This record gives sequence, structure tokens and C-alpha cells, in this order.
Amino acid sequence: MGRYRAKEITKVITLSDCHLPHNIHLGSIREFIQDWQPDQIILLGDFLNLDPISHWMIDKKRLVEGKRLKQEYDLANYEIELLKQSAPEAKIIYAEGNHENWIEQYIDKHPEMEGLIELQDHIKGIDQWIGFNEYYKIGKLYYKHGTSTTKYHTNKSLEEGINLIYGHTHDIQEMTAVTMFDKQPHKAKSIGCLCSEDMPYMKKKPNKWVKAFNYAYIRENGTFNDYTVVITNGKFTAEGKTY
Repeated sequence: MGRYRAKEITKVITLSDCHLPHNIHLGSIREFIQDWQPDQIILLGDFLNLDPISHWMIDKKRLVEGKRLKQEYDLANYEIELLKQSAPEAKIIYAEGNHENWIEQYIDKHPEMEGLIELQDHIKGIDQWIGFNEYYKIGKLYYKHGTSTTKYHTNKSLEEGINLIYGHTHDIQEMTAVTMFDKQPHKAKSIGCLCSEDMPYMKKKPNKWVKAFNYAYIRENGTFNDYTVVITNGKFTAEGKTY
């Protein structure tokens, strides 16, 4: 795979549910990326909120007044370029979430827009796209945006029988199980979000969202260690340094 050839340890950082332009400031995470120099950066879905075609705001014209897809695409390209500057050798993976899938749903209703607004035609700097509800696999660790929103969504996700890291729920949960076939434990883990709490559809209601991201060391034999880092009042400590 060229400069992304297999190595003894692959370092992966995962950012989920940024919901641009409703994201928290990502500067401290970029500083960590610059220090840690990951091999891969995974954008685990809902990187964009896509306000102009939001299911939540489709009938609320005041909320979408002045908003344009181009504005969000330009912002995404800006943030991705900053990530690339922080880790020039890193491969960037974009796993589409349910918000990105709104583009396809919009085209289904407005087929005349096909070929004009697709994400992959407007977002630059992505090395690999992962479709909505599809998996990205590194070693024995799988990534996808996620779909379950039950109270104990990790328990539901364990039914997939794999080591799974996912987003979508905006909270942190982790649960493990042992399969009857190989007697080895596997886990399902949600890794929080990187969006603010003033999302229009929340209407200032309390929530259990956690600002966090995940990073992992994946060894050549596929085994791994991963760490979910919680951001508190804009700060976090990782690898012995506070950002």
C-alpha cells in the first residue's frame, strides 16, 4: 500500500461526531496529533451536520436561513487540511454517518441534484471512503459510525461478535463478551463526540454527551490497546502531556 505499508505497530486516532459547524474547538486535538503522529486518522461519521438539509430543521426556515452546503463543505476541507498539516504522513479515512447519508436521501427526493452535491465530489484530502453502516477494519479492531441508540447500545452492538469502536450516540459506553467459538473476549465501545451541546434540535435539553476521542495502538498480529480520552473544560491529558 505504498507509504501505508504494514508495520509492527499502527497508530490510529479516531474523531467522531464533530457535526461541523457545531463542533468544539479542535486545536488541542490537532496538537496531540502533531506530537503523536498517527499512521491513520479516522473521521467516524457525522463530521458534518449538514444543516441545510437537516431532517430536524427541514420545516424550520428561520433555522436554515442563510445556510448553504458549500459553507459546510468549505469548512470540512479547512479542518481536514489542518489535520493533514498536523500529521502529513497519516492516511485519512472518512466513514460516513447518518448525517452524511442525508445527502443520498435528499437526492432520492430530488434526483435532479444527482452529480451536483455528493460528498465525495466536494470533500478533498480523503484517502479512503467508508460507506454508511459499513465497517473499516485494522487488525482485530473494527470501526463504523453506528446505528443503535438504545439505553444499553453497547450490549446490542456486542451481537456483531467483533471488537467494535463506534460513535453516533455521543456518549461513552463499553461492554465485553466472550464468544463460544474461540473463547476470546471482544468488546463494543462508543467513544463520545466532538460537538457542542447547543445543537438546534436539542432545544437546550440536558443530555449525556461526552466530549472525547479515541486513539489506538494496533500490533502487527492484530491485537491492540485503545484509549478513549475525555475532554473536560477544553483540556485533556494523553501520553503524559496536558493539552
